[in-house]
Amino acid sequence: PTLEPTPEIGVSLTESEKKVLETVTSLGVAAPAHIVAHTGLSRATITRVLSELVRKGAIERRGATRGIRYQRRAN
Repeated sequence: PTLEPTPEIGVSLTESEKKVLETVTSLGVAAPAHIVAHTGLSRATITRVLSELVRKGAIERRGATRGIRYQRRAN
């Protein structure tokens, strides 16, 4: 699939990444389980997508182990 840069973050995102980013944005701060519930994507997919979004600088990770939460990165 052709990936177009997402204007807000300046990098190309897959459909799954867009869906997860929209969910994190709407929830403010979200645990992976909440993202799974809101998107319908599998836990494995969510884990992979969250790692990619952190790597791309779109979101940031807070906390550790069971307390991990994700939020949009401040510009």
